[in-house]
Amino acid sequence: MIDLYLDPDTNDLVYADGIFQAVSDYKELLRQRLYMQLNTFMGEWFINTDFGMPYRESILIKNITQAEVDAIFITKINEEDLVDEIVSYEGSLDKSTRKYSASFTVKVTNETIENPLVVTTTDEWDYTATDSSLASASCYTTEANSIYYHINFELPVDGIYTWINSWS
Repeated sequence: MIDLYLDPDTNDLVYADGIFQAVSDYKELLRQRLYMQLNTFMGEWFINTDFGMPYRESILIKNITQAEVDAIFITKINEEDLVDEIVSYEGSLDKSTRKYSASFTVKVTNETIENPLVVTTTDEWDYTATDSSLASASCYTTEANSIYYHINFELPVDGIYTWINSWS
C-alpha cells in the first residue's frame, strides 16, 4: 500500500515534477498516519466513519480525567498497524485552558521512534470553551411570521418566483 506524502509543516499533498510524491520511509509513514488519526474527529470522514478520535463521544465531555484521555489516545495509537508497542507515553491535561498534550515513543519493526506525531516534542489539542453569546440565535416572531406569510400566501403557484417545485 502506498501513501501519498503530506508536507509535515503544511499537511498539504506534495506535488513535484508532475506527480504526487509517495512516502519513502516507515518513520514518515507512521508520523503521517498517526497525525491524521489523532487530528480527525470520528465520523468526520464519510468513507470510514470509524476513522479518527472519539472527541465528541468520549473526550469533549464534562468531568473527564487525564487517565481516561490517556487511555483513549493509547488505544488509538496501538490500533495503527505499524506500531509494535508503545515504549513510553506521557500525557498532560490542563483543565483550566482545556488543552491536552502528549509525548510518546513507539517501537516499529525493530526501530524505536520517538514522537512520531509531531516535529516538536509535543502536540496540543485545544478544546476552548465556547462563548455563550456566540451560541445564541435570535429570531423575532414578527419576522418569522412575515416570512411564513410570504412563503405560504404571497408567492404564486407557478412562474419563476414560486415555492412549488416543478421537477417532481
